[in-house]
Amino acid sequence: MFKYKTVCSILILWCMPAIADEAPQFTPARFADSEEPLQSLIEFSHSGKDIDVKIKCDTVITDEGKISRVVCYGPDRRKVSYKKAIYDVIKNVEFVPATVNGEAKTVILQCTVQFVRQEGVANISVYPNHGYNVKKYGDNYSGVQRYDWDIWSSRGCRRHNRRFFVSTEAIVGSDGKLLDYKLDKGEQRLGPCEEDLNKHVSSGSYIPAMMDDIPVQAKFVESHLNYLDPKATY
Repeated sequence: MFKYKTVCSILILWCMPAIADEAPQFTPARFADSEEPLQSLIEFSHSGKDIDVKIKCDTVITDEGKISRVVCYGPDRRKVSYKKAIYDVIKNVEFVPATVNGEAKTVILQCTVQFVRQEGVANISVYPNHGYNVKKYGDNYSGVQRYDWDIWSSRGCRRHNRRFFVSTEAIVGSDGKLLDYKLDKGEQRLGPCEEDLNKHVSSGSYIPAMMDDIPVQAKFVESHLNYLDPKATY
């Protein structure tokens, strides 16, 4: 009887479908709680005109919570002073590193800094996303973050003498998987850089966007400049 039960138990276990891998546990990188948050450190320009400007920044936050790189983009070149105001102080801001299954990761954290002056009252707000899904998730959702990417490795791309500024757009599911991807290069000729750029972007993994700490599907748009140091860029 004992042998019969043992054999039946083995057969049942053998016939059971394999248990799926558990979903990864993500915590995105974020600005650390501080008495001096980024918006309190930035100096508003002295112009008295009413204005509403949004500056988008891509930052690299290391697995130690340090900022190792920041590149900001304005709506036009005239907004250089707003970008400079961010650059002057953001490296003094503390961050909490991202984790995947409890392991700290170096990630690309995207944020938006909004400068508003209306009727003489100035206000600066910082949002942990680039704003592509605010209609769906609100201003303060945590945007997608990329990690474990490869550096640009093509010697042909590094020697490409045409400067370009292009963007890539990815759709990332709530499980962190890349669902869709496209390169927006416009009329620019990327030469040997196009294949290299596609490999570079697809090499990474993703921490999904979060709304109220719940993973959600969202868009992740990056800007790429080939005249920056390929070994340092994202």
